[in-house]
Order: sequence, then C-alpha cells, then structure tokens
Amino acid sequence: MGVIGESVDRTDAIGKVTGRYQYATDLKLAGMLRGRALRSPLAYARIAALDVERARRLPGVRAVVTGKDVPYLYGSTVKDRPFLAVDVVRFAGEPVAAVAAVDEDTAQEALDLIRVDYEPLEPLLDPERAMEAGASLLHPDLGKYKHSYAARPLAGTNICSHFQLRRGDVEEGFAEADDVFEDTFRTRPVQHAALEPHVAVAQVDGFSGRITVWVNSVSPFISRTELADALGVPMDRIRVIVPGVGGSFGGKMYLKQEPLAVALAMFAGNRPVRVASDREEEFTAQVVRGGTLTRLKTGVRRDGTIVARQVTTVWDTGAYADCGPRIARNSGHTSAGPYRIPNLRIDGYTVYTNKIVAGAYRGYGVTEVTWAYETQMDMIAERLGIDRLELRRRNILREGDAGATGQPVVAVGLGESLDRAAGAIAWGRESGPGRGKGVACTHKATGAPSMSSAVIKVNEDGSVVLLSSTVEQGQGSDTVLRQMVADELGVPLDRVTVTAPDTDYTPFDSSTTSSRSTFHMGNAVRLAVQDIRGQLRELNLPGDLSLREAIARQYGARGGTLIGRGLFRPDAAPMDPETAQTDKVTPFWMYAAQAAEVEVDLETGRVEVRRLAAAHDVGRAINPLTALQQIEGALVMGLGSALYEEMRVGPDGRLQNANLHDYKLPTALDVPGLEPMTVEQPHPDGPYGAKGVGEPGLAPTAPAIANAVAAATGIRFTDLPITAERLYLALKRRGAAEPHGEKRGD
Repeated sequence: MGVIGESVDRTDAIGKVTGRYQYATDLKLAGMLRGRALRSPLAYARIAALDVERARRLPGVRAVVTGKDVPYLYGSTVKDRPFLAVDVVRFAGEPVAAVAAVDEDTAQEALDLIRVDYEPLEPLLDPERAMEAGASLLHPDLGKYKHSYAARPLAGTNICSHFQLRRGDVEEGFAEADDVFEDTFRTRPVQHAALEPHVAVAQVDGFSGRITVWVNSVSPFISRTELADALGVPMDRIRVIVPGVGGSFGGKMYLKQEPLAVALAMFAGNRPVRVASDREEEFTAQVVRGGTLTRLKTGVRRDGTIVARQVTTVWDTGAYADCGPRIARNSGHTSAGPYRIPNLRIDGYTVYTNKIVAGAYRGYGVTEVTWAYETQMDMIAERLGIDRLELRRRNILREGDAGATGQPVVAVGLGESLDRAAGAIAWGRESGPGRGKGVACTHKATGAPSMSSAVIKVNEDGSVVLLSSTVEQGQGSDTVLRQMVADELGVPLDRVTVTAPDTDYTPFDSSTTSSRSTFHMGNAVRLAVQDIRGQLRELNLPGDLSLREAIARQYGARGGTLIGRGLFRPDAAPMDPETAQTDKVTPFWMYAAQAAEVEVDLETGRVEVRRLAAAHDVGRAINPLTALQQIEGALVMGLGSALYEEMRVGPDGRLQNANLHDYKLPTALDVPGLEPMTVEQPHPDGPYGAKGVGEPGLAPTAPAIANAVAAATGIRFTDLPITAERLYLALKRRGAAEPHGEKRGD
C-alpha cells in the first residue's frame, strides 16, 4: 500500500511508552523457582573444596548444582566453557555453584551456606604477556576443544584464534612509500548497559525430558544448537522462545543465562527456574566489549596515497572465547579501513586472560579498529600538510574497487557520506579558541554465510501473519518487516501481524545480528510473497479480486489459509585460510562518515561536544525515521566510549566500578546537537535496495571526537576514553596556558 520509504509509527511504540510491553524479565510461570549463582571472588584459582550440603538442606531450596553435576562444555566458536566451574575458576564472577529456591531471599540464604576453599593463582591480565612463551596456560586443553570454522586455535598457547589476511606485498609497498607511520592504539573494556538485564527461564518436562527455554536472546536458533550440542541431545528436544528483548547491542547473542537456567531446571522436578542478573552481575558475570591493542604501520606517498598498511590487533577475549575469534575474523576484513590499499598484512590474535568474557558489541570489532585507523589518518594528514578530509577523499573505496579481501565493492555511498557529514559542521571554516573539528569514516560487512526464512499466512479475512524469527530488540525490525509485507501484498499496515520467535513454530533465522535483518529477512519476506502470488496465479482467479476476495472465492464459506514460504541465503565464497582472499566475503558493505565539533575547557580538560553529524549509506531507508533513530542512538553510544566509559580492572582481576554510579554513561545533558542523515546508494541485491544501519553508527564517533579534540588542543590521544582528568593532566604536562586554535582551517 505504498508504505516503503514512509516513516510509519513503530509497532511497539504504544506498548513501550505505556509500560504494557512484555519483556522476558516480566515473564511469570506457575510454580516458577528463582535461581541464583555463587560466583568466584577471585580471578584465577583452583577449587580445593566445595561443600553445598547445608544449602541442599535449607527449607525452600529445590535444587543445588555444581560443575560436576553438569559436566558440559559450550561456546559459539571454541567449546571451552563449562556450565559451572570445575576444579578451576578463570575470572572473578564465574559461577561455581547454583541454587533454585521458592524465592529470591531463600536462594540468597542458600548461597550464603555454600563453602568454597580456593587456592589462589596469579592471574594473567595483560593479553600481551599472556601471548609470551612460558606464560601459564589458562586452557591447557585448547588443542582438544571442538571449534568452529571461525576459530584457528594455537594449541599450547593462550591464543585461542589467529586471523590473518595477506594482499599484495606489504614490504615492497613500504619500500615504495615516501613516509611510513607506525602507531599504537588502545581501547578499554566497556559495558553494553542494556536496560533489561540478562534473564532466562528453563523447564524440563518430567515425562519427556524436553527442555523449554524462555530467554531474551537475539539468536534463538544458535542457542538451541549450542544447548543441544553441549547436552548431546537432538535439536527437537529443545525449544527456545523469545519474549520481548529490552536491548542487546550484541550482549544477548549466543548462550548467556541459558546454561545456568537449564542446569538448575534439570534437577528442579519439572518446575520452571528463572535466572536473572542484577546490575552488578551484568558488569562482572555476563559479557563486555573487551579491550584491544592495535599496531598500525602505514606507508604513503607525498600526495597522501596509501600504498601499504600492516595491522596487528590483540583482542582480549577474557577467560573464554565466546565469539572472540569470529570478531577478530570479521573485523579483520575491515581493519585497513574503507580505502584503496594494494598491499596489506593483517593479523588478529584472540587471547585468553583472567578477565570477564568479551563478546559481541555493536559493530562486532569494527569500532575498535576504526578508532585506530581513523586516528592515524589525521596524524598522517597533519604530517603531510594535507587537509584531513581531503586525505580521506583521495583514498576511499569507489565503485568497482577491490577491497581488502579482493571482493569488488558495489553501491558505495562513502564519498557522499563524507561530504554531507563534513558539510553539516561547516568543514573548512576556522574554529575559535579552544574549539576544533574532526571527521572519521568507516565501513562494515555483514557476516556470511547466513540464512533467513519467512512464512506468511493469509487468513480467511485477508489479514496477514508473518512468522519470522527476527528478534525485535528496539531496532524497529517488526515495523520494517510489516511495511514490506503490506506493500508487497497490497494490504493495510494494520492488517499485518509479526510473531515473536519460537524455534518450534517460527522458521529458521541465523540471528538478529550483524545489521542483517532488513537485507536477509526482507528478501525472505519478498520471496514468501512471490510464493503466495504464484499460488494465486495457478488458481486462475479474476485479476481484480482483493486478497480477501481471492481466498473467499477459493476456499468458500468454510474458509482456509494461504501460506507462502521464502528462504534467502546469499552466496558467500570460502576464504583462503592463509590470505583471507575471496570473491565474496559478504553480501553487502555498509559505509558511514561522521563529523564532530568540540569545545575544550583548557583549565579543566572538560570536552563539550557541540555538534555531531553522521551520514550513513543505508542503501534505501524502508522507514526513514527509524533509520535516523538508529543512527542517533549509535551516536550517543559512541559518545560514551569516546569520553566516559571504561571498565576498570584492578591488579587482582576484580572489576572496580561494577555499577552505574561509578561506570559513567552519557546522560541526556551530555548529548550534543545531533544531525543524523541517510545516504541512499541502493544495493542491487537488497530489498528495495536496502542494506543495514544498526551497527556502523558508533564506529566513527570516537575518532571524530578525538580528532576534533586534537584540533582544539594540539594533544593527540591514542587510547580511550578521553576523560576530563586525562586531558587535564595532558594539558598540565604540556604547560599550555594559551588556547590552541585550528589556524589553518579544518
């Protein structure tokens, strides 16, 4: 009905603003028990003794489990993690025992009765030290663990995966360069800080043994696969249902609370068990964006042309791999930046340490490497005396260029994105005292291979139900998919309903991650509509009938249902394991540019971001307002990691700021004037030309702000965040008394 490209109201808007929307944390089932975990206070220790007998005898306790009761390993890339610790704990916060009781107070009382004797070990907290020969091995059995194609473990080390990309001859490129720049960049661990904590409810049927899990996960089919594999049961023995999800940003991808909930439910006598994190456990026991160290070596000609780049990134994955190897792999494709560079050498090392587990975070590793290469781009421009925006323009990928993996790029809207973002802050006009401007750009692939499937049911009255396993987590996917169904079938938007994911009833979808849903599920929806149209054509009905009339004519008074099916799996060519070269590493690339103007208080070091502009190539905005909201939200997240957010780990491996008072997030008062913009460079394979927009939004934010701070102060930061204290100390060390304005223009 002509709703593609229209900013229609969000499907979930009224429920969320009125508080009636049902999240996983709101779920209540008859007889539901409360589960809690006893967590290690030490980052690394042997479990010398574990006594749970007093907890078992406490009235109101229905189950107590330890790692030896559930001797299963799981992991999305490397199967290295036990349901509960067995013999050794590897991070402060790891569960060593769990209880299920009639209420929270009884569960906590039971935990207080458990006795654990630990033999402390020296924790490994520095991933570079962990990589050294002779370092104690956190996983001596690394060579024996099962692992996926995404991981390349190095047995006998703490490196759980090594990704490498080779293109051209990097040494020859450096020899041809007029200048070679070598710099090191760091990012600190940050928290997802989703409003809704992790929660899972599990129940084991006392008759059949079938397991049902209700969980706020964005990857229900992966959760089913991982649980089935860990427990050694067929997939049909496990059902995963996803209620409303109150934010994820990658933190609710793969198994999180499910193993604890299932472990307790197995001993709870047919009763459902709920396990939910409190805010401290969100910080200490779930998942974070891990810290990184990136070394960049870039060779350029005098005119700014980049001829060679070497990138080495060390990813601190914490105590267990989770999806760390896949992060290093997928972000490795992007580590050289959205630039034409003929000679590349990229290495990513995913390294175990005795810290909380690191996993997916919005951008899937692209944010960390963008920080490195976009900061260095400014440093190169300053040294060569080239305008910072112009240096990027000279090197960016354009239509048909080969990217780092050798795949030609198509539908590249990066040039327009750069121009529009820079234009929004009046790039080129001189800044005043204490003020500066910065720009940064990025690119991101969507993960491959992956698949989405959809089923559309047309009811007797012409209303439509879309069965989809795409998870609505606040990004607006339900609304966008409804728009596609309504437009394709020619029915009013309010006659389309989208179901919640349930692995028993909704068809397979790889996951609601990687900015893939609009592209992949959108194509699956269109194929399902084509299936329905094909069925209608075969009925030889008059062409002027409405959908409702066509069904009535076919099925008569007793009614019937028309069902269409669509399955979309784009081509993906395998990568060469030694060079990562491939004709098609991804179905599509996303491009973005952002620009910032800041004002720095040279007495206190406080940075005020005055303006933040972002232009994102989305291919085609199915719902323009929702796309702009996605960008706005990402800008605020990027602002936080640029200026405020860091998880401070003490020398004993314990987190020192595990709460929302000491861990600083941007508030409404910190948010500057935002100018989000969409650039539409339609992709030939996307539905209506659409790509994705969810993840790239915060990748350029930190370097754009840092580059503006450098323009305002002359002080260059190579690690994050740029807190007021750090900038104040840097200003004090320099002894700056006068403003350092940007005199040559931006």
